[in-house]
Amino acid sequence: MGRAPLHTVAEQAHISVMHQLGSSLHMIFRYVKKSRSAIRSYLNNPLYYGKKKSTGRPRKVTSRDERNIIRVVSNSPKSINDIRAELNLSVCKQIVHNAITRSGTIVRQNITRNHMKRRSQLVHHETLCLLSNSVEWSLAQDEILNK
Repeated sequence: MGRAPLHTVAEQAHISVMHQLGSSLHMIFRYVKKSRSAIRSYLNNPLYYGKKKSTGRPRKVTSRDERNIIRVVSNSPKSINDIRAELNLSVCKQIVHNAITRSGTIVRQNITRNHMKRRSQLVHHETLCLLSNSVEWSLAQDEILNK
């Protein structure tokens, strides 16, 4: 069986007024046509009636920290440890990683075999260029020194 709907604002006003006038729970129950336990729960704490308590463990990272993490991650290819150091967060790497994953804006893409092959060729090509440049540089220095 489901829960009954909450008291309307008018019913809450009636309950409060009748209680202040000294009416018993039974009289309020007859007038408002709501259960005595529902009336009692309202009278115990009228300011927080119908509001849910937060359940579970609170997060280690605040929503502001999560926004800052996403801002830093989206602008640079920093590691998680660099992000923690920059934002002065005293949480483990997994917490930062979970914040990034939970945001959904930063998505890690899987690298295809073709992409891996092209990357290795690029690195190989850059290495050869650096070597050839250093060889040309050393030859130019030798020529200058020999003159």
